[in-house]
Amino acid sequence: MVQAPDLGLCDGIPARSGRGVASKLLRWPRRCHLSEKWAAYSATLLHQFAETHLCGDETHADRRHCRLVDVFAGQVHEAPERFKNLRKDVEAACGQIRELWKSVGMDATSRGA
Repeated sequence: MVQAPDLGLCDGIPARSGRGVASKLLRWPRRCHLSEKWAAYSATLLHQFAETHLCGDETHADRRHCRLVDVFAGQVHEAPERFKNLRKDVEAACGQIRELWKSVGMDATSRGA
């Protein structure tokens, strides 16, 4: 699962230890609203993306400013305070997919162009 923010703000959020990073992902589906569990995983991935790709040496990703917005449901979900186990779950799922992918018989270069 690739999850990149729709909006990333760098060096714009004051943080306790220097400058912070904010990241927002807007979700537009009209029919299927997110469960709380799915929203927590999605916001956790968004927070991890911000930490990994948006932060520099002088910034950090504040989980409170990493939010998933379900537009049609009118809900905003911020990255949960307890995210370490959620990240471990995602890492384990990715490992299972990596192992199963070998049996599919496709590699990254065999995708249709």
